[in-house]
Amino acid sequence: MQKRGLSHIEVIMSFILFSAAVGFALYFFSPFNSTRLVDSSLTYTFREITNNASVDVQTLSIKLNNGGNKIGNILAIRIDEVSANGLRSRVEMSDGTVVVSHLENNIVYVRNTIPHWDENDFIIVKLSQDFDQTPSIPAVSVNESFYEVISSTSETLISEKKIIELREKYLIDYLGIKTDFNLPNRVNFGFSVFFDADDKIEAKREIAQGLDVFSSSERRPILKSNGEIKFADVSVSVW
Repeated sequence: MQKRGLSHIEVIMSFILFSAAVGFALYFFSPFNSTRLVDSSLTYTFREITNNASVDVQTLSIKLNNGGNKIGNILAIRIDEVSANGLRSRVEMSDGTVVVSHLENNIVYVRNTIPHWDENDFIIVKLSQDFDQTPSIPAVSVNESFYEVISSTSETLISEKKIIELREKYLIDYLGIKTDFNLPNRVNFGFSVFFDADDKIEAKREIAQGLDVFSSSERRPILKSNGEIKFADVSVSVW
């Protein structure tokens, strides 16, 4: 009798566990629950947008050795630490002033705006595919005694140019961009990059009344079209 009673309890417990598992699966994986589907798509959509609008920016800090004013008006710097294929240069002086530069065959040519460099000048060389193309500079020989690479770093930034391209595709081929992102048919999205009231990029569609809208916003550094890096609020909404 005792053994048979335990069997009944085991059957009841097994049934309860089975029912709970089925209920859990129906709750979280039901294809008819649009709210849950949209909510779960928010993080994924944010990641797809940022990944598709990002570029690598490589930065080299360089100390010049100009004792006796040996360096001429144009300085040639060999870039061996990185692959320069398809990249363009932006060079800043220690005070932030941007000077003319041109990247060609892994050599950055930099033209100074004053007659000569300071004895221990310091410049920042940035490389990215999204910098504007600059006119060629007369080539001079590389003399590695003229400079020393102090540090080299790389970071991935959202690009203003790519965000604008993404917005244009959103406006022209919304269904195509949803396919590229592999989003479910029932999920819609929009995004914006807000620098300030006079400087923002938006791509949004009309949202029908009664729909739940889920949004996420992060403050991110953005590579501007002019080569500057500026913080903005990046927001994504799904419904």
